Amino acid sequence: MKIVISAALLSLVSVPAFAQAVAPSTSGTMTSADVGVEPIASQSGPNYVLAASDANVYQIKAAQLAATRAQRDDVKSYAKRVLAEAQSSQKALMAALKNDQRTIKAPSSALSADRAALVKLLQKGTEERFR
Repeated sequence: MKIVISAALLSLVSVPAFAQAVAPSTSGTMTSADVGVEPIASQSGPNYVLAASDANVYQIKAAQLAATRAQRDDVKSYAKRVLAEAQSSQKALMAALKNDQRTIKAPSSALSADRAALVKLLQKGTEERFR
């Protein structure tokens, strides 16, 4: 029993040292290593815009459904927050494309087939599924 407790205490001692080792730099900028992801090298600018817009539009449509069909106030509140964030993200994406130096055209507001199918599933759901 003492060995188990000692091992548990020793594992806690090493946690702060590990956390300090992976803390981001204090230079005010973060790199992909700081957040633990690598950039998608094969993703072109136009393809990124299409994917980001598709994700935003899906979140907007799904959040609108949840905000109107949810029964609980906390679910409605969360849906409204997701809706506001997705709308803000989409607005920022479209604003970034309105630049003389960019040659990426604005994507359509139509969803991809996969995400359109997900919205259809949500639309078929009963109100109790949105609790």
